[in-house]
Amino acid sequence: MTMSIRAATVTLRGSNEARIRHPKQVRFAAGRRPLSWHVKSATTNTRRTMQHKLELQRQDMRPWKKLQSNTVLKDRWLHVTADRCELPNGITLDPYYVMHETDWVHVFALDANGHLLVVRQYRYAADTTTLELPGGVIDDGEEPLLAAQRELLEETGYSSTDWSFVCSMFANPARQTNKVHLFLARNVTATGRQNLDEAEEIECSLQTLAAVESAIEGGEFSQALHIASYYRCLRLLHDQNAVGGSAGSRQ
Repeated sequence: MTMSIRAATVTLRGSNEARIRHPKQVRFAAGRRPLSWHVKSATTNTRRTMQHKLELQRQDMRPWKKLQSNTVLKDRWLHVTADRCELPNGITLDPYYVMHETDWVHVFALDANGHLLVVRQYRYAADTTTLELPGGVIDDGEEPLLAAQRELLEETGYSSTDWSFVCSMFANPARQTNKVHLFLARNVTATGRQNLDEAEEIECSLQTLAAVESAIEGGEFSQALHIASYYRCLRLLHDQNAVGGSAGSRQ
């Protein structure tokens, strides 16, 4: 009723992961779990504990009171208000500028070979050309998934029948009201042509994950939100044991 491991090498990865390499013999007692199960269980429990702590912190944090809000600018592109706010400690901030923006979508699109579909375009405000994930603004009354599917097709001419919602993230909760909704599209194929707005000039290409990460390190793939979306999807694929297989190619 014992467990023995002979000639096994244990490799630690980070603080919560462990892997046994090439054990010559692993024998488990009846009803006992393998080591990998206990490691995964511990990792899951750690995440749940952290989430619980975050929830408690959110409950302890008191919101600001909005005393007044005046519109500074409002057109089809941008809505900015100057708010008068009272903090929990009694201090008043006036003005506090808030940008009310429409939610966005990002698409992490992989083809059957595990290559990532990326777009390249010029960004006027920063005066630079960047690599990015396909994505854009959600139209009024449009569901995020439909917006993601539309933006992928319009910007690249690619589509997919295999979609997964990944997460929603605030773009910049200090100043902006909107969120980014992230989707994973698998087995994308070229099914149409680009349908760009008159102000858009977009090139698209399929890249290996290694090439994309080199572009991140080199500064060409430099939008912070897109980088966050990229690594969030990598984590999802890792959790699904998909990276390195059919889901993503680093070669």
